[in-house]
Amino acid sequence: MKKWFTLETYVLVWIEQSKILFYDYIRYTKLYFNGDKESISFFLKLTNYLSLYCVEITAEIENNSNFKRIKKTLINNHMANEILADEKNRPINLPPKLFLSNYVGKGNLQKHDYYDHFVLNNISEISVYLTGVCRYNCTYCSMYVNQFNHCLKNEDTIKEQDVSNLCKQISCLYVKKVNILGGDLIALMDTYDFSIPFRSLYGVLKVYHINFYHVDIGKMKYILDKDAYSLFKISIDSISFSTEISDLIKSLILYKERIIWQFIITDYSSYQMIDSFLKNLKSTIEYEFKLFYNGKNDEFINENTLLEEDEINSFEVSLKNVYANTVINTNYFGKITISSSGYIYDNLNFLPVGTMNDPLDKLIHEIIKNGNSWRLTRDHGECSVCVNKFLCPPPDNLQIIRKLNKICKG
Repeated sequence: MKKWFTLETYVLVWIEQSKILFYDYIRYTKLYFNGDKESISFFLKLTNYLSLYCVEITAEIENNSNFKRIKKTLINNHMANEILADEKNRPINLPPKLFLSNYVGKGNLQKHDYYDHFVLNNISEISVYLTGVCRYNCTYCSMYVNQFNHCLKNEDTIKEQDVSNLCKQISCLYVKKVNILGGDLIALMDTYDFSIPFRSLYGVLKVYHINFYHVDIGKMKYILDKDAYSLFKISIDSISFSTEISDLIKSLILYKERIIWQFIITDYSSYQMIDSFLKNLKSTIEYEFKLFYNGKNDEFINENTLLEEDEINSFEVSLKNVYANTVINTNYFGKITISSSGYIYDNLNFLPVGTMNDPLDKLIHEIIKNGNSWRLTRDHGECSVCVNKFLCPPPDNLQIIRKLNKICKG
């Protein structure tokens, strides 16, 4: 008879350097240990898929005090068992494992049309800049778009026919949300009614992003009244903030559930100023705060985005999300952006992957296989040697632009 050590099938294990993390994804229990050479070697063997979560407890490892401590803790937390059995009756468990084909997508692409129902099904959200024309010169105009959806000034405008063709393509996909942006998006209504082709996208949420400088109440009401699946997100930065915004908010109060006021925050004083302003309005409007990195507020951004160890330990991550974090970036997977010059991006912080003239299925295939933001996980840089890397949220734009591939304060 032999002694066998076996892990439960609902336990995940990560080993990095001398650190070991056991994670019960049903009860969200995390157990951290520092291992020595012998115990690390034992658990590496245990987590080898061919071991089937079961390894013999030899006399040598049984006398290892570090292993004894880990074994006792795991058993007491219902994550493992010690079983006496002969070789033929040794326990067998199937460890949780993600099987992912090396070839992601639709086999070898033989043709590239816009109506592919395999590769293109990965697209869930499209952002399109219809125009860059704008009469204003906002201080951080070119920086906002690298962090969140925001208007952007340039000299380009997508042709009306191209917008119509794009909407026809979107109608054949499984896109859930379309972000529509400018320049001065509302002023483009004087040229043609761009909302018409987007209204044909039944069941797709259309979000029109504008700066509060661009607000035209009449045109906004027209778009909202014509399409029940549309809403506006109005951006207000702390530099341009004034109490006159209160009158603007009140003038659109009837559409409160379909207008989101986006307040851009750069420091504590801007937050306090806007929070104080909202004191009597919070119950009557939809709003959100967006942290913005302006190149000079690292301390503020770090304090409000980087996490303490106890915050990371409190994360309750499902097996599905753990698997997702190992292969994709759930912040950006499925999202593409089309600039007013016709270039297509998986993320505006990287080079374009193509143009509107390229076969879309080919572009999406390349993004999935070789793209930047869609496949950007924490298995890089500082995070790559951390046992928590797949339990933490994936990298976001704030970390990308700051070249900071970590989320903890340690």
